[in-house]
Amino acid sequence: MITSAGSTTFNVGTSGTFTVTANGYPAPTFSETGPLPSGVTLTSGGVLAGTPAAGTGGSYPITFTASNGVSPNATQSFTLTVDQSPAITSASSTTFILGSADSFTVTATGYPAPTYSVTGTLPSGVTLTSGGVLAGTPGAGTSGTYPITITASNGVSPNTTQSFTLTVGSPTPIVPYIQDYEQDGGAWQNVANLTVNYGDTVNIGPQPASGGSWSWTGPSGFTSTAREIDGIPLTAASNVFTATYTNTGGAKSTLAFTITIGPTAITPYLQVNNAAWQATNNVTVPVGSSVNIGPQPVNGGSWSWTGPGGFTSSSRQISGIPLSSASNVFTATYTNQAGVTSTETFTIAIAPTTIVPYIQDLQADGGVYQNVSSITANYTDTVNIGPQPAGGGSWSWTGPNGFTSNVRQLNGVPLPLLSNVYTATYTNVDGVTSTQAFTITIAPTTIVPYIQDLRSNGGAYQNVSTITANYTDTVNIGPQPASGGSWSWTGPGGFTSKVRQLNGVPLPSASNVFTATYTNPAGVMSTQMFTITIAPTPIVPYLEVNGGAWQATNSITVTAGGTVNLGPQPVNGGSWSWAGPNGYESSSRQINGIPLSVGSNTYMATYTNPAGVTSTETFTITVE
Repeated sequence: MITSAGSTTFNVGTSGTFTVTANGYPAPTFSETGPLPSGVTLTSGGVLAGTPAAGTGGSYPITFTASNGVSPNATQSFTLTVDQSPAITSASSTTFILGSADSFTVTATGYPAPTYSVTGTLPSGVTLTSGGVLAGTPGAGTSGTYPITITASNGVSPNTTQSFTLTVGSPTPIVPYIQDYEQDGGAWQNVANLTVNYGDTVNIGPQPASGGSWSWTGPSGFTSTAREIDGIPLTAASNVFTATYTNTGGAKSTLAFTITIGPTAITPYLQVNNAAWQATNNVTVPVGSSVNIGPQPVNGGSWSWTGPGGFTSSSRQISGIPLSSASNVFTATYTNQAGVTSTETFTIAIAPTTIVPYIQDLQADGGVYQNVSSITANYTDTVNIGPQPAGGGSWSWTGPNGFTSNVRQLNGVPLPLLSNVYTATYTNVDGVTSTQAFTITIAPTTIVPYIQDLRSNGGAYQNVSTITANYTDTVNIGPQPASGGSWSWTGPGGFTSKVRQLNGVPLPSASNVFTATYTNPAGVMSTQMFTITIAPTPIVPYLEVNGGAWQATNSITVTAGGTVNLGPQPVNGGSWSWAGPNGYESSSRQINGIPLSVGSNTYMATYTNPAGVTSTETFTITVE
C-alpha cells in the first residue's frame, strides 16, 4: 500500500524531488504510467525528481504502482503540478480606429494561467480585462499614441511586464471608382456598385492613389495587394470585392464594391413558312402555317422554353412549334454564364380564316352562285347561301326571326323582311373565329298596270297606266299581282281605297291621277301612277235658217235679211260661251236671231264639260 501524499508541486527551471513511500515486504519497487514533464523522472526506489524544462508548466495526472512480488500490487493516482511564472508572448503594439469597435488579446505563458492588469492611460472607451482582452471603441478626440505597461501575474514569481503601445488612428475614406470599357465610353465612374453585361471588362481603381497600402478579397478566393485591380473575374450574378486601405497612420478603412451582372438582352427572331427571319416577338399567321423561333445570342449560356399544352425545350431554336389555339405564347428564358436569367415572350396569333361569300338566286343570273355578300332578290325567289372554305372548321349562323343553323350551306333561306341579314361565323381548326354578314334585300314588286274603259277598245283591259277617256266613260283600274301583299290607293278629291281593283273611278278633273301602293309580304312597297285624262267633248254643230229644219253643219250662206239660229250639242251638262262679230258674247247653248252683216260672220262656241275640259267649234254664216 502506497502511503505517501497524492500530489506535489515543482517549479519550471528549479530542481525538485518527492519520495514515494509504501509498506509491504519485501520492500517494493515503484513505476509510473502517464506523461511527466521534460526533465523529471521516477526512480524504481520511488524518488520523483528533476528540473522541469521551460514551457512545461501545467498539471500532470499520473499513476504510481508499488510491487514486491506479493499480489496484489498497490497503485495510487498522483498529480504533479509544475508551476511556471508568466511570460507575455503577444505583440507589443496594436492600432484601433477612431469611432470603431476593436479588440486585441494579450497572451502569455505560465501556470496557473496569469491575469492581466495595465498601468498608464488608455483612450476613453477602451479597457483591458483581467483575461487580457484590450477592447472598446475609442471616443471622439482620442486619436494618438498611448504607451502603457501590461503586467501578467499568476502567483508564481516573478510577475512579467510588457511595454505596449496602443495607437488610435483616423481611417482615410475610400473614394470608389469603377470602369467598364463597354459602358459610358469606358470612363471611370464614381460609384461602388455597377451593373454590367456578362463579358464586359471591368476595372476597380479606388482612391487615394498614393500613400498607405491596399488589400483585396473577392469571389472564389480572389486576393490582391494592388490599388487598382483590372479585368476582375465576374463569375456570379453578384460579385463583391472588398478593398481594405491602411493609411500611413495605421488606420484601416474598408469599402465593398458590388459588380452585378445584368440580364443578357434576348433579340427575338421568328420565321414563318421558311421565309426570311423577322426580328420580332409576335406575328399573326394563317392557320396551318409552320413557325420557327430562333432568338439570340446564338452562343454561350443556356436556354429553356415553356409553351402551350405543357410544351418545353432546352434548345435555342425551336422549329415547327405547335400552334393549337388562337393565341400561342412561348416564353424563352436565357441564362448567361454568370447565372443571370432574362426572358422574352413570343406570341403567335392565328389569323381568322377569310370567309369567301357566295350567294345563289335560282331566279337570277342563270341560277349560278355569285361571289358577293349581298344581293337584291324578288320576294318569291329561292336564295341559297354557300360561303367557303368548304372543308375544315365549323360553321354557325344567325338570321331573321331567331334563325340559326350549323351547316355551311343554307338553302332556300327565309326572306321575311325588307332587308334580311344572315351572319355566318366560321371557327377554324385552331379555334379562331371569323364572321361574314350576308344581306338579301327584297326588291319592290313590279306593279303591272291595267286600265279598262268600258266604252273603248271593246271594253277590254289595256296594259297601260295612262288613257284618255270621255267624261261619261266608265273606267276601271286593276293592276297586278292579283294576289299576295296588300294595296292602298289615293286619288282626286281625297279618294282612298284598299282594294286592288277600282271600278268606275271618279273622274272630276281634266287629269285624274290615281296612285297605287303595293306592299308585298316582305313589307317592301312599290308604287304605280295611273293617269285618266278627260278628252274634250266633241261639239256637234247645228244651224236653223228662217225657222226651217235644224241642219248638222257649221257653215251656211243666206240672203240678207234671213234669220239664223245656232244650237250645238250636247244639250245637257257643262257650260257654253260664245264670241262673235262686233264683240258679240253669250253664255247660252242656243243663240237665236244672231246679228249678221253682209259678208262672212264668224261665231265661236266654247263648251266646257263637267270635268272642266273645253272644246270649240267655229260657225261661219255668209250673207249675200
